[in-house]
Amino acid sequence: MHNIKHFTSIRCSGLCLFFFLLFSLPLIGQESPPIYLEVEVELDDHLDVEVLEEAHLDMDHFHPRVGLNTMVIRQDELEKLNSTGLTYTISVHDLASAIEARNISDLGKYDPFEPGQEKTTMGFELGSMGGFYTFAEIVAQLDEMVSLYPNIITPKFSIGTTFEGRTIWAVKISDNP
Repeated sequence: MHNIKHFTSIRCSGLCLFFFLLFSLPLIGQESPPIYLEVEVELDDHLDVEVLEEAHLDMDHFHPRVGLNTMVIRQDELEKLNSTGLTYTISVHDLASAIEARNISDLGKYDPFEPGQEKTTMGFELGSMGGFYTFAEIVAQLDEMVSLYPNIITPKFSIGTTFEGRTIWAVKISDNP
């Protein structure tokens, strides 16, 4: 009898450990999403512009010019900006959180029954990326739209791939799909 209780206890412990590992392993090694800062940099002359460009900050769609410049950088690149010796001010410490807070505030003002707002798209919640959708969320929205409205929306189909290798999905929305 004692051996059966001991065996059951070991079996239960083993199952608990198995389920713990099963559900926690996908979380191991996942990095937190980077934090982006909005930074204002005053560039006094073309020499300052060159100094900023030579810092090789990861800045997309940013073209520095003489005067006040607003740019977005990852928090882990702040040291590179410090090394330039340029004067800067951090205007937003967590851009994704700021955008999400703004979107939630705007959503609170939305009333589809208010005149002028009835044409606003209903049924779309805020995405998880500062209120915007991730690629996976966009794909899920397309699939959900097709399942909700199969008479007017075709299943998604590929129209190519991005330079990063992701599929570019499309749907046809029509009363004649």
